[in-house]
Amino acid sequence: MNRSKIALGMIVKDDDEVDVLKRTWDSVAPYVDGIYITVTQKPYEKLQELARKYGANVDLRPGEFNHTIPKEEVKWLRKVLKYEPHCKAGDVIFKFSDARNANMAFIPDEYDWLFWIDADDVLMNGPGLRTIADKCLGEGWEAVFMNYIYQAEIDETGKIKNIIIEHLRERLVRIRGDYRKTFKWIGNIHETLIQQRETKKTEAPEVEILHLSTGDRMFQALQRNIRVLEHDVYETKGKDPRPLYYLAKAFYDHHNDEYYERAKRLMLAYLSPEKHQNNMSGWREEREQAWEYLAEIFRAQGQINNSLKA
Repeated sequence: MNRSKIALGMIVKDDDEVDVLKRTWDSVAPYVDGIYITVTQKPYEKLQELARKYGANVDLRPGEFNHTIPKEEVKWLRKVLKYEPHCKAGDVIFKFSDARNANMAFIPDEYDWLFWIDADDVLMNGPGLRTIADKCLGEGWEAVFMNYIYQAEIDETGKIKNIIIEHLRERLVRIRGDYRKTFKWIGNIHETLIQQRETKKTEAPEVEILHLSTGDRMFQALQRNIRVLEHDVYETKGKDPRPLYYLAKAFYDHHNDEYYERAKRLMLAYLSPEKHQNNMSGWREEREQAWEYLAEIFRAQGQINNSLKA
């Protein structure tokens, strides 16, 4: 069996992420051949110190992936979305996909695989990562999907009691040589690695990634996501249905009447082929989920018949 070389690729914000980053690296570092991080904000002195301890390579790009919201953008969003936008003129939002593409480009060509993870994630069943990478290299696989446990109830010993949200993500992708042009990150938030050609994909259920976050961090991320998704709607002039869908989900997660109305309007726009020249999302599962969200919104509003129809 061929032994493959795995690079861990990460985008890291600033020194505030040092504590959680140590937890992440403890779970991953023994099972990869190199760590490559792109630091996107300041200050970063503590990050550099931690990186030296783990032998991580650091690419300093503070502020490079920021975008400042102009007045014209807010005016357009107010007219199209029909509510007062969360993003205001002068707000700075972060473009995640640009940062991830820069991080992928930072990894030297000697590596066969990119394995990516975030600072508030941990790798579970880590020893299996090497086994999977070597096996998939030998069999010619190009992308490996792993289970992402995004939200779970954890007991006092750190064990998972109940999984609330989980889904598959492309965690391990080929990057050596010509493969480097095969995958590209898109999306300023909820970014996705898309293939530039048809690739050979597989799943590896034996290795999972667990998202660990506090309620405060999750709420802050939710507020940030709304502003970034509003910008995505503006950037695509409302013609791409997916920012509408993700923005609707972000409003739904607030669980109040005002935001339920916004979520409902956006979900219906996402599901309307007329608005997108019949070019809706190609993901049937995502459209099904949109109807499920609508059913829950109607139920919360006491509209039982509409809920059943959805």
